[in-house]
Amino acid sequence: MVFEACFMVPGSTPPMRAYVHEAGFSLFGKLDERHDEEQDPRVKSLFGAANHLDQILENLGGDGNRNGEDLDFIVALLWGDTERNELVADLVGFRNMHPWPGNPYVWPGNPDVTLWRFRNEHYRQESRDHLCGDDLILLGQEELHRREQRDLQSYAQTSLFLPPMIRSDDYRLYLFPEYPCRSIASDLPRERLLPKAPRPA
Repeated sequence: MVFEACFMVPGSTPPMRAYVHEAGFSLFGKLDERHDEEQDPRVKSLFGAANHLDQILENLGGDGNRNGEDLDFIVALLWGDTERNELVADLVGFRNMHPWPGNPYVWPGNPDVTLWRFRNEHYRQESRDHLCGDDLILLGQEELHRREQRDLQSYAQTSLFLPPMIRSDDYRLYLFPEYPCRSIASDLPRERLLPKAPRPA
């Protein structure tokens, strides 16, 4: 397995989906104080990742970072930096996906892409913001999937076929159609767990 889970949040502003990478996945478990009795460390890490995403959504646009204000969509890549003992969210923002006055692009367009990084829930401008190869494969698949949809709303509400780097039945895909909800972490026990898409023949 490479990605542990995906949280789809089509009602956020802008719409977002967040993928949780297996790298440093156990670090997210330290955020989940409400489920200390939980014996399954993977479940604790899923709740911790949901808590982390709640904070990212709350802080988006803060900390001197205004990049999120004019985006059409965000793909968030969550992982744990075990060397620095920090939780990382690489936010990949897309703009110019649809027409507006003065914008010559029409759907699906060829959107501009911006990358910025949050560490421990706060924006950090680093000398070299970078992604790993797994992220690049996933983002390419996301963009191909987007171009097959009729519009942004359809894209935000439809899931990507399971990427080939996901090789386990433990992968989880969650949809939060009513966001803003109390919080993603609070609603996780009642999440709509989507059926896994069939692998292409």
